[in-house]
Amino acid sequence: MMGMYEWVMAARGRCILAALLVLILAGNGYGEVSDVLSSREEARHVLNRLGFGASPGQIEEVMKTGWRSWARQQLEPETIDNTSCDGYVKKHFPSLTLTMDEVFGRYRPAYQNNPPTQEEIRKRNELRYKLNRELTGSVIYRAVHSQRRFEEVMAEFWRNHFNIDQNKDEVQYLAAHYEQTVIRRHLFGKFSNMLLASARHPAMLIYLDNDVSQKPLTDREKSLMTRYENRRYQPRSVQALGRQRGLNENYARELMELHTLGVDNENRPGGYTQRDVTELARLLTGWTAGRYGESMTMMAEGGGYGFRFREDVHDDNPKVVLGMRFNGREGEAG
Repeated sequence: MMGMYEWVMAARGRCILAALLVLILAGNGYGEVSDVLSSREEARHVLNRLGFGASPGQIEEVMKTGWRSWARQQLEPETIDNTSCDGYVKKHFPSLTLTMDEVFGRYRPAYQNNPPTQEEIRKRNELRYKLNRELTGSVIYRAVHSQRRFEEVMAEFWRNHFNIDQNKDEVQYLAAHYEQTVIRRHLFGKFSNMLLASARHPAMLIYLDNDVSQKPLTDREKSLMTRYENRRYQPRSVQALGRQRGLNENYARELMELHTLGVDNENRPGGYTQRDVTELARLLTGWTAGRYGESMTMMAEGGGYGFRFREDVHDDNPKVVLGMRFNGREGEAG
């Protein structure tokens, strides 16, 4: 694990989940479920709390096994046979099984004409709409038909916590892969692992603009820009400086406000400050995405669409985040 994440406390695995399950089942009271409910009402209550309601015959199933045994098994979804649901998802929502490169190749085919014909534009829009429907459809289908009920509740919880906008730019082509490799892969794992997976996924990087966040210009570079501002000829180095977009704090702020420490902890003892947000944004400069259609040298390692670190736009000056010092030369320069 990289140094920048040491300040994030990892969730305590299944112990936390078990405690959460008890609180969910308790509802607004503190007593046993059976204190006030019949066995059928118990089963319905548990299915409503640990899932999205009961499917036909499921109340009887929970009554037969006992709600405690049923709930305990839900904490170990890998022990629950979900072949029917998984098979349906794989057959009817194929985009969820594709790599990012495969998604672009299948759902955003290259135009054959320049400019593209109306038919080519129509076809691409149709495929994009189909891709969006597949992700939405898979979420709804799993919520209704999965035997791993609590897994779907947790998926919805983490999907909301580490949310992305499916309609923003290329995120629409990346959301299904994000769902599978960030949210669903880490549902019952360590929080720190999911946090890092989300931070490195192109969907999150693009959604919160970290893919365009670059080191601020130094005073010397600003002076150089001013010197050549009105000149007809500019050296390539100066032209490159002019293309830099500068620091973008969107992701750094969301990381602290929503993903980890909480908005209520800003400017409070033990919390964080605006300076911490800025320093974290500097720490994350250069964390970007290899973009579809770029040259192989601009793509992610291995030549595919994915996370990419650009050292040329990373701020390698020392930073202090939450009292911890980073020299900018550790791991991916952060």
